[in-house]
Amino acid sequence: MTFYRTVLALLILLGGSGLSVQKNDAVSERININVSPSGQRHPLTLQEIVSLREIAGLQISPDGRLIAFLVKQAFIDTNGYRMALYVVKTDGASPPTKLAEEAAISEPQWSPDSRWILYISSKSGSSQIWRVAPSGGDPEQVSRHRGGLRGYKWIRPSVAVWLMDVSGGQEKSIGEPSVSSLPAILQLAWSPDGRYLAVEYKPSNEPEQMFNNSDIGLLDLQTNQFRPVVEWPGADTNIAWASDSKSFAFVSQGNIDTRERFYEFNVSVFRYSLTSGIANQVGDLQKGTLLSGLWRSAHEGLLYSVRGGVGNLYELPLTDAGRGRKITDTADYLSGCSPDDARTIAACIIENPTTPPEIATVDLRTGHLKRLTSLNPEYANIELSEVSDLKWTNRYGTETNGFLIKPLGYESGKRYPLAVILYGFEWKFTSQAQWISSYPAQVFASRGIAVLLMNFPREGGWRYGDYKRAAFSQGYSPMASIESAVDMLVKMGTVDPNRKAILGWSFGSFLTEFAITHSRLFQAASAGEGGLNNPGQYWLLGDAAMRHYLEGFFGGPPYGETYKNYKEFSPALNADKVETPILREYGPEVGFQSFEFYTALRRFGKPVEQVFYPRETHIFSQPRHRINSMRRNIDWLDFWLKGEEDPDPAKREQYTRWRVMRGTLKRTPPLLFCREP
Repeated sequence: MTFYRTVLALLILLGGSGLSVQKNDAVSERININVSPSGQRHPLTLQEIVSLREIAGLQISPDGRLIAFLVKQAFIDTNGYRMALYVVKTDGASPPTKLAEEAAISEPQWSPDSRWILYISSKSGSSQIWRVAPSGGDPEQVSRHRGGLRGYKWIRPSVAVWLMDVSGGQEKSIGEPSVSSLPAILQLAWSPDGRYLAVEYKPSNEPEQMFNNSDIGLLDLQTNQFRPVVEWPGADTNIAWASDSKSFAFVSQGNIDTRERFYEFNVSVFRYSLTSGIANQVGDLQKGTLLSGLWRSAHEGLLYSVRGGVGNLYELPLTDAGRGRKITDTADYLSGCSPDDARTIAACIIENPTTPPEIATVDLRTGHLKRLTSLNPEYANIELSEVSDLKWTNRYGTETNGFLIKPLGYESGKRYPLAVILYGFEWKFTSQAQWISSYPAQVFASRGIAVLLMNFPREGGWRYGDYKRAAFSQGYSPMASIESAVDMLVKMGTVDPNRKAILGWSFGSFLTEFAITHSRLFQAASAGEGGLNNPGQYWLLGDAAMRHYLEGFFGGPPYGETYKNYKEFSPALNADKVETPILREYGPEVGFQSFEFYTALRRFGKPVEQVFYPRETHIFSQPRHRINSMRRNIDWLDFWLKGEEDPDPAKREQYTRWRVMRGTLKRTPPLLFCREP
């Protein structure tokens, strides 16, 4: 057996040593993709949203014959998730085969000879590498590091930081590389000849480096020397080596000519030459383009897919500044692609707003697409509302896009309530609001509410210390785009101008709170896990990085001459202007940021309900919390936009509070601050 077939490189270790091969128990059958649709056609339910089988990662075998992929599914009864590892043939000759199932599996990778699928599992008590043959059989534990490990990667051939002989169970260290002292390593990419390791990393822990910034360096494994090679402001990501190992490409949100850029949406592709030490821009991407992947092609170019609208696959030449070749021509969305070693076929995730994600192959020579799976066959009996891609321009001339979900059973000429949801959406499957697990977009539509999934305007960006530009880019221009979208839908005859809600999560939460403090456009609002751009973060809630950010945004601290900027822009300092009832939801990660605006709203007697969800992540993940949050948002919009109440006796106190907010009850509400169990 050759060297590259037996050597595995562990990229990041938590410590410990010692190896063994241990067999796993039998495959569990909790996740089942071989189900038949039953019952009559019906609107989507919250339970069906939460139980969707998701693709959590895929990789095609080096020989291009098989695809390993992970399926993730939530189970409400246990309030948790299961992960299953499947394999499917690229010729579509047989259905997928399950190889393993556990509470958590990650990072499936093929051995270079396509004989094994490796993955990380915590089944043994810590994160370790396991392997299983694609033909089936019991998985075997490969590593046994005390404390576990974080990541691993095959190399071919050469040396690595740590080496493991998979067949013989031997391991040795060749020395600690200088990259171990970097503040944070974000990505590692081996050169094809195995000599170099390209490292994406945070350059320092200084406050000015904490936001949207990363550099690239090279570790020469022959000399064990590390040197930075890309050090300009902006995030530099998606490293892809050329086949001769003499250059690599990467995506950047900055470039060497704009050293003062602090935050910018536009991205470019660059090629760094190891010979000249120079990075040159390649390709001619349209302004505002976002890329979801970057891989080496068979013709010494780059394969990439585009985020946002329809996600086709393209090839970008590295030898000129052309836009490259469009490989696929589909109305679907392609992402997560994995090409084989010969770069003749790729495995991708394929989906669209009304079709759940599936595994597909792309012939990289002809662009032919072939679907291989049916992971959620139940959706054959689920009625989903029509989704269309809209584009519009605000009063400043900036274009924005979004996806309109018409109410189920839409009738032309009838005006419906509207829910504008912010932001970061693509032409992906939409049951909940894509990445936002608290807003059941398709269920809103099934209940007679038009839904606009609205993106952030792509033109913009701001320089550190320029408050006027920052306020325009992050507040006033997006607000103008929201106003233009609502005006467009009202003029189309789709939306009732007197029944409109705005909802947002994370930064979308800030935009929601900015909208209700700087306009009276909406009759209801819901926001979660936000709280940005309020002065309390500077003094009490913020660290050095947050203070640096706020001074850069507002032009200085929240006192003295620059306080007026905070007073003009901050939602918390404009809480007295709020007339829109708002539901606010938080977990423990950023919940402390919520009190400033909440306290101001309560001080001015504004209609607000705030709910805390213990032990939650930034995007709510516990299945029961997801269900409860979605139900709460349905009730909130039904109450404020449609005047409807759920007759469930368990919700009596909820509606008593809300009637007090609405002014139809003349007594103090019994509870305005809630906590989920």
